[in-house]
Amino acid sequence: MLKIKKPAFSGILPSKIKWKAPSDQERNTLKQYLNFELIDNIQKKEDQISNHLLGYYRSTNKENIFFKIVDVEDNKNQDNAVLISSWLNESGFKVSCVRKGYPKEIKKYGLWIYLYEYIDHDFFDGSNESIYLIGKGLGKMHKMMIDYPLVNNIFNAGNKKNKLLLQQFKSIKDFKFIPSFSKDAVSLIIKTSDEEFSSLTKNSQMIHGDMNFGNIIFKKGSCQPIFIDFEDSTSSWLSPLYDIAFIIQRFLLNYQIDNSLELAKLFYKGYLSQNGISSFCSNGSLYTMLKMISIRSLLILSTLPDNEQKLYTSEVRKFINLYFDIENKENLISKIEKISFSI
Repeated sequence: MLKIKKPAFSGILPSKIKWKAPSDQERNTLKQYLNFELIDNIQKKEDQISNHLLGYYRSTNKENIFFKIVDVEDNKNQDNAVLISSWLNESGFKVSCVRKGYPKEIKKYGLWIYLYEYIDHDFFDGSNESIYLIGKGLGKMHKMMIDYPLVNNIFNAGNKKNKLLLQQFKSIKDFKFIPSFSKDAVSLIIKTSDEEFSSLTKNSQMIHGDMNFGNIIFKKGSCQPIFIDFEDSTSSWLSPLYDIAFIIQRFLLNYQIDNSLELAKLFYKGYLSQNGISSFCSNGSLYTMLKMISIRSLLILSTLPDNEQKLYTSEVRKFINLYFDIENKENLISKIEKISFSI
C-alpha cells in the first residue's frame, strides 16, 4: 500500500488559512525545542488533519518562522525531501529550506520538528511576468534534477511506485479488483488505454511531482516564484510533461482567466529558455497527460484500505471533476499545445 499524503487544502485553489492558539500541553512540550520568545507568539493551523502536536505552526511576531511536526512514518519521506530542497538551494535554485539544526526529534511522542523561515507570500496573480518566471524556474529545476547526486534513490523509489500503480491499473481494467470509491472514478480508470497510461513514464526523470497552485509562492511584492513541498519528488520518476501539464491545469485552465493562450506562450518561453520540450511533447500529448494526472491520482487513492477511502471522498470527486473539465476544454488545450511547437 502507498503512503497517501494528506492534501494541504481541499480545493483547487488554496483557501484562507485559519490559525488558532495551541494548547498549553503543546506549548509546554515545544518549549524544549524552540526559542521561548517564539512560543509566546505561536499559532497552529486549524484543520481536520492536526491532532496533539502533529500539524503546522507559525510565529510572525519577533521572528518569522514556520514549522511542521510529523510522525515517524512521514519523517523518512520528509527527510529525503529536505535533502532535495537543500541541494537545489545550495546549487543556486531558490527554494524554501529547513533551518540548520533541524529536524529535531520529540522522543517522548516519536515525532519530528521541521523548522523553516515563514515567508509572507502571495499566490500566482495571473501576471505575464509571474507565469514566465514559473516556466523558467520549472525548466531550470528539471534540468538540474538530472544531476541530483542521489538520483538513483529517486529512480528506485519512483519505479517501485510506478510498477505498483501499473499493477493496480491492470487489476482494475481486468475487473480483478474494484475499488470501493465512486463508480465514476472506476469507469474513468477502465476506459483509459494502455498507451495513455504509459505516457506518464515517457522519457522519465526526477521531477517535482506535485505542482499544485499552493506549491509555488511569491514573496510579498515579488514576481519571483519560490517552489516548495518536495515530498512527492522523492518518488516521482515521471515524464517532465507531468509537471508542465500540472501547472497548465492549475495555473491556467482552472484560474478563470481570459488570456490563457497568451500566458501559456509566456510559460513555454520561460521553460524553453532553460530546457527543451520536443523530446517528450507530441501532438495530443498535453491533453493525454492532463487526463493522466487525474487517473494516476485516483489509482493512488484506490490503494487505500476500504475503511480509509471515505476520508478522501472529496479528493476522489475533485479528480473526477478535473478529468471531465479537461474533456470539456479539449479545443483550448489543443491550442495551448500547438503554441509549444511554434516557439
